[in-house]
Amino acid sequence: MPIVEGARADGTLRIKLVLEARDAPTAEKLTSTLPLLRAAALAAGIEFARLYASPMMPVDVARLSADLTAALRRQEPGIARVLIVEVAAARA
Repeated sequence: MPIVEGARADGTLRIKLVLEARDAPTAEKLTSTLPLLRAAALAAGIEFARLYASPMMPVDVARLSADLTAALRRQEPGIARVLIVEVAAARA
């Protein structure tokens, strides 16, 4: 995801995440809704990168996880939380 500062791309934000479902039926349902969940995660990640990320500072992973969890719960309320397993911010 691009890190935007002003009118230019200043870097990229890369994340890998895991979705934790509230129960087994929800976990099975997540597989069929992955395209919608990916789109929601991408939109939330881009917004986070635009507002809060910098290639010169550590990424606020707690906030990123909270933002992604909120966005993905709007698509699927059975998601317990989003776990960030890898995150990196780098200069462009």
